Amino acid sequence: MNTTDAVTFWDGVHAARTVQDPRPNARLTEVVTGLPPGDALDLGCGAGGDALWLAERGWRVTAVDVSAVAVDRLAGLAGDRLTVERHDLRESFPRGRFDLICAHYLHTPLELDRTAVLRSAARALRPGGRLLIVDHGSAAPWSWNQEARFPGPREIAGDLGLDPAKWTIVRADSPRRTATGPGGQTAEVTDHVLLVRRNHRRDAPPPRTGNSEAEVLRGFLDYLRTSVAAKVDGAPEPSVRSAAVPSGTNLLGLLNHLTFVERAMFLGEEVGDWQATFRADAADSVADVVARYREAVERANDVLDGCPDLGAPVRPGRAPSVRWALTHLIEETGRHAGHADILRELIDGSTGR
Repeated sequence: MNTTDAVTFWDGVHAARTVQDPRPNARLTEVVTGLPPGDALDLGCGAGGDALWLAERGWRVTAVDVSAVAVDRLAGLAGDRLTVERHDLRESFPRGRFDLICAHYLHTPLELDRTAVLRSAARALRPGGRLLIVDHGSAAPWSWNQEARFPGPREIAGDLGLDPAKWTIVRADSPRRTATGPGGQTAEVTDHVLLVRRNHRRDAPPPRTGNSEAEVLRGFLDYLRTSVAAKVDGAPEPSVRSAAVPSGTNLLGLLNHLTFVERAMFLGEEVGDWQATFRADAADSVADVVARYREAVERANDVLDGCPDLGAPVRPGRAPSVRWALTHLIEETGRHAGHADILRELIDGSTGR
């Protein structure tokens, strides 16, 4: 099923509907009332009732749908009150970061990896932002999907794979409502409602160290080493090795480079081409690169354990001193930890240490 097929199908659905003043979904009004306005994204906006309602309350709204008919109609109704875009969510996702993303009844008889779309939505949220998913929990007598199975809100949350340390499930329930069919008939149906919030960034405090110079330097270096490894660990393919900035820098390459830095500084290994170290081997998984870095750090610490004098050379008879090496590694690792922080947020929105 391609984009043309999806557009044709949904254009037919919307063209057959009478143009009228659309109303917002009740679950949206329940959730949003009382929230301060921000940037909102309405996925599968259809007639645009939710988008228009949000815009009237001060939200800066981007409304998207695959149907050209739906998009054109809503653009005509909305004027300059909101942004309307056409997207086939299987192939593209709106750019930007949002405080609220809503996906109401994002069901289709056509092929769609809905979980992938909803994961993209989760990644597009700012810290503190909310993702509202409202699904059918039962089929009305007039619905086309009588044989469909509707996963519950907790199952949907599980499919999204959200880290409980970074996400809060605000609401997960299955309320009933009265639905009205195309001929004016009514029926009691169930909604599945899931509301999740991205937690605000929580950085770890500076490390507690001993009072000696060596303890302070090594404590801060280990703090940064742990931070940069955690930024890479678990990052999704292929984004983890894709260039996210014009320089070509990528998240996995940063950690690969730092592995060579540790080995060169503390283990005496020679590096012929430093620029090449910013590219991880295609055969290496994320777990491989992270494990290799942690092994290099462990071996480097073994060397440092045998160097109590900061003024002495790391390797007998050769510069630099232990003090210089530690200071350089703190600067190098800290700089790339900052780069990694930005690159990871660009990939999936993850923030914090």
